Amino acid sequence: MKTTRDAILYGELVIEQPEEGPRVSVDSVLLASFVKARGRERIIEIGSAHGAVSLLLARRFPDALIEGLEIQPELVAMAERNAVENGLAERVSFREGDLRRVREIYGAQTFAVVVVNPPYDEVSHSRPSPLESEAAARHGTHCTLEDVIRASRYLLANKGKLFIVFRAKRVAELLCLLSRERI
Repeated sequence: MKTTRDAILYGELVIEQPEEGPRVSVDSVLLASFVKARGRERIIEIGSAHGAVSLLLARRFPDALIEGLEIQPELVAMAERNAVENGLAERVSFREGDLRRVREIYGAQTFAVVVVNPPYDEVSHSRPSPLESEAAARHGTHCTLEDVIRASRYLLANKGKLFIVFRAKRVAELLCLLSRERI
């Protein structure tokens, strides 16, 4: 996979990311800036890709412990390199895993904060990219929105907070799923 190394936040972080596929976007930066956390809270980013959001969170919350969960092994390796390169590997870690099997990976109610930028489009309503990493990130080829919300609910501690960035055209579906999962 060809990658680029890009500085974000005026050079505060350097991110290796796929040349084609999931890349840092305005949504990544906005999501990280919207999160509220305190002290040594545990934060998880579901679908962390190259780790940019997790690393942005680590810069904002210097006492937080942050973990990223990502299904694609090459992106997990990239995220780990990014954490090391940015001096954040002591507080930010990444794990390869399928969010649909989250119960086999983590205990229930493990995280005070769950952060997610889920795939915006459904495979049945769009033409996925031929690139697997991009198709997974944008079109939900590995999971549905319902899978994401169920995993979030399982991981959220009592009175935990979920932060999600999503397109307005599917917000009704998102709100129904959140209500059904009592989030």
